[in-house]
Amino acid sequence: MFVRWLFAALHLLALGVGLGAIWGRRLALLGTLDEKGLRRLFHEDNWWAVAAVLWIGTGLVRAFAGLEKGSYYYLHNGLFLGKMACLLAILALEIWPMITLIRWRSLVKKGAQPVTSTARTLADISTIQAGLVMVMVLLATAMARGIGFGALARASGRISEAVILQPTPTPARVADSVEILFAGDHYPGQVHTVTGETWYGLFHLTDQWELAAVKVTVQPIHNACADRPGENTGRRVTIDRPETPLFLVRGLSRLRVGPVRTFFSGRQRLFPGETQEFQVGRGVYWMISAFGAVPYTQPGRATDGGIREYSLYVSRSPWAQSQALYGLETGTRGARLYSPPTILWAGDLDADDQMDLFLDTQTGELPGTWVLWLSSLATGSELVHRAAEYHGLTC
Repeated sequence: MFVRWLFAALHLLALGVGLGAIWGRRLALLGTLDEKGLRRLFHEDNWWAVAAVLWIGTGLVRAFAGLEKGSYYYLHNGLFLGKMACLLAILALEIWPMITLIRWRSLVKKGAQPVTSTARTLADISTIQAGLVMVMVLLATAMARGIGFGALARASGRISEAVILQPTPTPARVADSVEILFAGDHYPGQVHTVTGETWYGLFHLTDQWELAAVKVTVQPIHNACADRPGENTGRRVTIDRPETPLFLVRGLSRLRVGPVRTFFSGRQRLFPGETQEFQVGRGVYWMISAFGAVPYTQPGRATDGGIREYSLYVSRSPWAQSQALYGLETGTRGARLYSPPTILWAGDLDADDQMDLFLDTQTGELPGTWVLWLSSLATGSELVHRAAEYHGLTC
């Protein structure tokens, strides 16, 4: 964590040093280039070189050495590519001033006075470079808010989880027959279990989370939305212990009763540009990052129509791999998000020393889909697999 902070700080300091140095070089070139003026010019040029080394060095490490979001994120972010285009333009523009100033330094060391007739042109180049540095700062701050990532990633075919705002009518059971369920009342067709069957409940005890085997009881109840008088097509699921589990799960052979390592529990919504990091082991980190576009400066004000584009990604140190968990792109007139999905729990449910996730994808007034992502079922380029889901319904 300290190394990440250090490289980020050096990278930002280099921007300030570089902008001041290139502007100082411009002013020196427009001034009197006598002995004192040349010393000032060379001093500013030295700091400009120091800033360039810091920019490029810290930037390469942050982007490709696993300190930040990973090379995939940067190489699929249009603003990052624009930032790199600005850097290449600065370097290309620097060729002539660099060669010229090297010659002037050599002449000064020999006690000769260089011919400085090109100073104004060099000052104009420095002005352009200063403008490009400011553009890079604007692009960098936009990247920090998650802007610029979604379109290129979708164009490359890497965002595959298209999420529909309306709930699907019945719960799905996928991925090796893993199922999730909640203790409570359900609509007709939502419960696929009978009294006496065994499930595993994830319980929050006083100081830890625990997975425990429970027996379920299923009772028919009247559903006010679907039933006529006298009908009882709804279902009430109860368990044989007093605590209420976060969810019930079955169908995974790796499940073991006992304490469950938990990295996060609660209700965490990530707005575009926000991240949540989890330490899974010594030197092993996972991160969930949100990208997208929201027209308000304060994410809490993002109501209906606020979030036009949204993607939720998970990545793992050394940040060379990312995976889409949720994606929505609506266009100019499409439906928008009230709020992002909610991270409810992160931990090691399947005891494979990797992170599993439980999310609520509700993004508006209607119920969403609760999704359990398991690392032990991941295949290919996946970090976690969409193991089971439960679709909420409403009248």
